[in-house]
Amino acid sequence: MRKPQSKPSPASRQLRHAAAGLLGGLLLCAQPGAQADAAGRVLAPLAVETRGELLLDSSGRPRYERWSLAPLRAFEHIGMLMVLPARIVTRSQIAPLESAIKARRYDYRRLVSTSVINLADATWAVGLMMEGEISKQKKAEPDVHLVIDDAGGVRRALDLREAVIHVLLYDCEGELVDRHEGGFTQAQAQRFIERIDEALRGPSCGDSRS
Repeated sequence: MRKPQSKPSPASRQLRHAAAGLLGGLLLCAQPGAQADAAGRVLAPLAVETRGELLLDSSGRPRYERWSLAPLRAFEHIGMLMVLPARIVTRSQIAPLESAIKARRYDYRRLVSTSVINLADATWAVGLMMEGEISKQKKAEPDVHLVIDDAGGVRRALDLREAVIHVLLYDCEGELVDRHEGGFTQAQAQRFIERIDEALRGPSCGDSRS
């Protein structure tokens, strides 16, 4: 006779839900904190050599390849870079902006969205569950760039605070136009959404460079 499968413990179910929530909300946010001035700063060259960007093959199986932050192309309008620590607390902190972004149903061919999952800042349990959850997110949002950064190199290259989620908006020239560090209130989420909408109403990168 087959032994009945044991049910996962409440703690295990909680951790799995937290990991799924983190990746389900890959479009932002973090701990209570201050808004940082962004104007005029140009993004440093960014690359992740080990693991890197998660891609899906023709059968939907995940694979990884080296990732680097590419310049925005002519038909794109604005880029959004999220640097996310793999931590359980992120789920509750991300909710206001996550809901606002989902409601907008953005075209990710115009808004280039890149989420860098920083496993160097992970709590061990969430880190173990991350790969399966990020594969599910990629299948649901194939135009979103999802990057696993084992060593935390992106956070260090940008000189960002450890264990905090950072959201950076950058223009066609790679210059930061807005930045948020810390948890979002409803009002802060709305303000950030308005900044994205403003850029999407403006010229594409091809037009602004001509």
